[in-house]
Amino acid sequence: MQIKKRKHINKVLELLDENGKIEKTLTVNIAVDEFRNRYPRVMADVKKAQEMIDTRGENDADAIVASQMAVKAVFVLVFGEVQTKEFLEYYENRYTEAFMDVIPFITDEIMPEVNKAVEQENMRISGIMK
Repeated sequence: MQIKKRKHINKVLELLDENGKIEKTLTVNIAVDEFRNRYPRVMADVKKAQEMIDTRGENDADAIVASQMAVKAVFVLVFGEVQTKEFLEYYENRYTEAFMDVIPFITDEIMPEVNKAVEQENMRISGIMK
């Protein structure tokens, strides 16, 4: 008998300079189960932080910190701690711009693979439960 490790999603994200040359390459290695479980929570935290900014204003220090922490949690989920630091350095700690640029990568590249892996897992479980 053989057992295979859980599904991982491997992607490469290239960060370009002003001239379109690759400045940095990030390797994304996401464990599907972890991402599936954590992504809704981190996105809910982003939404709460945005609501806090909407209520208190863009200059409220607590709202800014909450927003940055929530957005950083999304980056850590996708890139891990070390690459998140590199990612934010590339964006010169402009969290909103970085977040807006990375969301299409998440929704267009990562989520379809996560959903496919979850669907396959559900089919496998259904097969076992017959």
